[in-house]
Amino acid sequence: TRLVTGSGDKTVKVWRMSDFSVVCTLKGHAGWVRDVCFSPYDTMVASASDDHTVALWRVAVGEEGCRLRTFWHPSPVTCCAFRPTGDDTWCMVVSGCKDSRVRLWEVTCANGTAISGSSTTCRTAGHNVDNVPVLTLEGHSSWVRSCAFSADGAWLCTASADESVRVWSMEDGTCVATLEGHFNGGVFQAVFTPDGASILSASEDGTAKTWNCAHVMVPATRPLRDSGTGSSWQCGARWWPPAPTHVS
Repeated sequence: TRLVTGSGDKTVKVWRMSDFSVVCTLKGHAGWVRDVCFSPYDTMVASASDDHTVALWRVAVGEEGCRLRTFWHPSPVTCCAFRPTGDDTWCMVVSGCKDSRVRLWEVTCANGTAISGSSTTCRTAGHNVDNVPVLTLEGHSSWVRSCAFSADGAWLCTASADESVRVWSMEDGTCVATLEGHFNGGVFQAVFTPDGASILSASEDGTAKTWNCAHVMVPATRPLRDSGTGSSWQCGARWWPPAPTHVS
């Protein structure tokens, strides 16, 4: 089992959980790394950075990590996620940006690893840069703070500083719902339940909300602190136990 982390020191680290040792340190970003994630086959890592890029790294077990692709954005990138579907010939990465847009990038793979140009050869930073996503989702009015797919990859939810959560269809990229109910603070994170029936969101307003996806996304507010005066706020939320995932 491995863990991946991003840091303000501009690096990405992959850890082996059996002994908590660093397997590899991925260098190349020129800014704070805001988000990281493993690919469905655990052979790659995506990292989102303040340097306006999402980097794709090869991190197959037993190999030194290296940079394969770079996805360029017009402003700092705050979040990224792999779509949990596809096969070992292609994968899709989604990124959220401070320009309020969400972008989807399609990657051709070989045996679960991204093809860099005509091969799986590692590239240096600045090479093999992609500037055009396959799809750009517009609707948020402020920067996107998190993005997460449903377990089947059919839906995407995004949380924004505009105090809303949006749900997008991956069939055609349309926004099927805008979840509004958080006030006096942006939404830090939104995730689907393992069965995809609900969404959990955590906000700067000090509350977490559950949204019933089957009933017009009606929220049920569950404060994580007293409703009186206070300055505490929530920066994230996760379902427990988590959905079953494959880890290497």
